[in-house]
Amino acid sequence: MSGTPRVCDQAQLALLDAMVFFAISAVICATLMAHAATQLTGPDEAVPSPSEADELLAAFLGSSIGREFVIQSLEVEVTGYERFSDVLFMVSAMLLDGEDLGSFAEVMSYCHDVLDGLCEPWSSMLRLSSAEDGSLRTLAEVGEQPAAGVDTCASSQSLGASDGTGLVVTLVLSPTLLLHGVGV
Repeated sequence: MSGTPRVCDQAQLALLDAMVFFAISAVICATLMAHAATQLTGPDEAVPSPSEADELLAAFLGSSIGREFVIQSLEVEVTGYERFSDVLFMVSAMLLDGEDLGSFAEVMSYCHDVLDGLCEPWSSMLRLSSAEDGSLRTLAEVGEQPAAGVDTCASSQSLGASDGTGLVVTLVLSPTLLLHGVGV
């Protein structure tokens, strides 16, 4: 018995090394495949939970608009430091007083663009309503109406009252893709 390994011992070591390498490779591949599968399917749910919709709407309404607007026909200036809730209250109150919705097209479009970025990967629709006699009357909507039969999630918050009439903002979220969970 000398200290030099024989050929058959080297073959067994090579076979053992190959088996260990194969086992480690299988574990790494399984981990990568599981991670890739979660990335392709997107969110676990087609629409967010009601609490997520509430949080999205609250975050949106509480943040400043961050852009200046001048509504020429009404001689109204938005400085950019106002919160979205204040701007939407002003728009709702003016619509309730009979102002033309077209006067607010740029402001409403900007609000929807910001909200869409916040709500990804879901599609958003923003509705301004007045609460009169226990029912809601739609004053304005921006965004796409959800398709019929599609699960949606909605959240509403009061903007306050104008001349005794309550003003409400509603966020409606729906899945962006109807083929949810299909990887490309």
